[in-house]
Amino acid sequence: MNASARSAAVTIREAESSASSVAPITFDRGIYGFPEARSWVLAATSREGLYWLQSTENEALGFVLADPFRFFRGYTVEIPDIDTAHLQASTPEDLAVFVTVTLSDAPGRASTANLQGPIAINLGKRVGRQVILNQPGFSVREPLELTLG
Repeated sequence: MNASARSAAVTIREAESSASSVAPITFDRGIYGFPEARSWVLAATSREGLYWLQSTENEALGFVLADPFRFFRGYTVEIPDIDTAHLQASTPEDLAVFVTVTLSDAPGRASTANLQGPIAINLGKRVGRQVILNQPGFSVREPLELTLG
């Protein structure tokens, strides 16, 4: 299933409106590197296009997520059928797609986003999965210029 920038814009707005919901999102395999963390809450941040994914099982574990279609022109996601089935998605509009962000801790060095391992969430069904892509032209450490503060 191909998730496009147009379909993501709709689901991102849904993410913002449902972010205050306390219903957790279940990741049956956890997130890569954290397989035991399976229950998460998604919240919008004060910065448009950035979100916070917080583990409900470990308060010290959370990720900054970004709307990749807002920050990376030409980014496309082809979600494998097996993942689409797990996410109970019948159309691309069923899914919100995010990328994890690593914030830079050094002045002059850009933050990065993982474009090869997006996080797909079916907000209606409250299920999510990190999807591993093999799409040329996208990096696991794609520079992302953010001004935070």
